[in-house]
Amino acid sequence: MPSISDLRRQSTKVRETLVRTAVDELCTLIENRQIREAEARDRAGDVRFHARLLIPERLEQFDRLYQARFERLIEQYL
Repeated sequence: MPSISDLRRQSTKVRETLVRTAVDELCTLIENRQIREAEARDRAGDVRFHARLLIPERLEQFDRLYQARFERLIEQYL
């Protein structure tokens, strides 16, 4: 697995795709009820941490879009 410093050298599009993939995977786990609420919240924090490292210039947008999505899905499915 590449290091964060290696990933930071990738294009913005590649870094955004990595974050989006992590978001989609977590959302799928939540929707399929494959994890518990506490774990979902922990993983959401982990995804945000990685987003902060990979796309710091877009963290505000991440919070508006994805944090709200995580909360909604957790409330709806867990």
